[in-house]
Amino acid sequence: MTRRIVNTKDTCAGEPRIEGTRLTCSDVVLTLTVGQMPLEEYLEVYDYLSRDDIETSVSYCATKMCMLENVIAFCHGCSLNTSSDYVAVEFESLEDEGKLDVWRHANDLLRKL
Repeated sequence: MTRRIVNTKDTCAGEPRIEGTRLTCSDVVLTLTVGQMPLEEYLEVYDYLSRDDIETSVSYCATKMCMLENVIAFCHGCSLNTSSDYVAVEFESLEDEGKLDVWRHANDLLRKL
């Protein structure tokens, strides 16, 4: 059974995540794209997840469902997160202002899945 994408204020600061985990949609997308981890390796590391869980997470991000669902918080490092207290330093060289258009990476990834 595919896990839902949820957001609760007490887990991951309210960022959209895979139900029953602390893996945010951004974590999944960025690890599989910027982190260059192949899907099969990711599924070995996170052996409690299914391919459908990953596809659900990537699709959620690609379609910017977080905007439609009015989530508690946008994912860390995403350009939708306008909070001034967070800058994704490790990705600064990739996109302006240190934040990524994570949904664009998700769209690219979704085409490959």
